[in-house]
Amino acid sequence: MGAGGSISAMISSLKNNKIPTRERSSPTYKAKMGQPLIFKNKMNSTELKQFSSHLKAQKRKKTITTIVITVIVFSLLFGISHEYLL
Repeated sequence: MGAGGSISAMISSLKNNKIPTRERSSPTYKAKMGQPLIFKNKMNSTELKQFSSHLKAQKRKKTITTIVITVIVFSLLFGISHEYLL
């Protein structure tokens, strides 16, 4: 039984998606097809620690705001639905 070429089309699509597309130009890296990325910007250990602590602080702030918003929304929804049940 044939699948009308849909299987071969899916296989070729998967093969085409595996090919790296790094031919764009950017000021932060330069690479060509099939070569590993070479970054121009370097960080020493103190800058790396500062950067990682900055990222951790941003992530913590975002997590706290998400939790606060979620708690507020659920409390409002529970309050509204609780009023209708009484």
